[in-house]
Amino acid sequence: MVNTYLYAIVPLLYLLCTVLYLLHVLFKVERVGRIATIMTALGLTVHGAAFIARWLESYQLGMGHLPIRGPYECLTFSAMMLVAFYLAIEIKIRTRAFGVFILPVAFLLMVFATLSSRVSKQIVAMPEVLQGNYINYHLSSCFIGYAAFAVSCVASILFLIKRDGGDAHTAKTTLPSRETLDEISYRMIAIGFVMYSILIVTGMFRSKLIWGSYWQWDQVQTWSLIAWLVYAVLLHGRFTWKWSGTLTAILSIIGFLFSIISFLVGAGFLFASGHYPITGKF
Repeated sequence: MVNTYLYAIVPLLYLLCTVLYLLHVLFKVERVGRIATIMTALGLTVHGAAFIARWLESYQLGMGHLPIRGPYECLTFSAMMLVAFYLAIEIKIRTRAFGVFILPVAFLLMVFATLSSRVSKQIVAMPEVLQGNYINYHLSSCFIGYAAFAVSCVASILFLIKRDGGDAHTAKTTLPSRETLDEISYRMIAIGFVMYSILIVTGMFRSKLIWGSYWQWDQVQTWSLIAWLVYAVLLHGRFTWKWSGTLTAILSIIGFLFSIISFLVGAGFLFASGHYPITGKF
């Protein structure tokens, strides 16, 4: 299928972008940085084309659905959103050094999705619990939220290890200031929190339709709620008590870890759940 070939190209492009961004930072060559940006945009374009091709092919097979259902599609969609967020940040803050840390994450997600024998790449008919248009809102908000939280987590880690310094000559090839990293983390959390709120609300309606009640304390529901509460506390503290810096960076990392646990459970990798019974294979 065309989408499979396109998806196979994407990790190679993201790997090339990672190398280019790294060379740009190490040797401070602006031309290499521009090429890195162009290749990242190309990679995202190919990624988007693969997404659309898989969407069309699902209809040709009589199982038409937005390709965000199932671990393979969710992983590739998350990687696509991660790169989209990164490019927006690069344009906003006008530095490419952040790409050294974001593009490898997208690359690893794509490698795992496309090469792992544990992840099925076939387009299959969705089970009843994943049918209906409402599930598109549920899953798209979920993985857009994951991508935003991942960017926030990376920014927070860099904030904790960053020491401000340097001069104007190296400004474009060094990491953003701690203040900028803190702002990136906050804005990504704000986006992710909105998406995660939509995830939880649509999940409650799903629970009502499938199980007869809005909340079942299912493993995925529980871990998702914990992650949502961590981010809610962070945002509340930022608005009310002007939290920033180390405290919010640590909370950002903790919240992302809880959200990853939620994904692993939901995909059936850690525990059995109503979302995805454990089978030993994604």
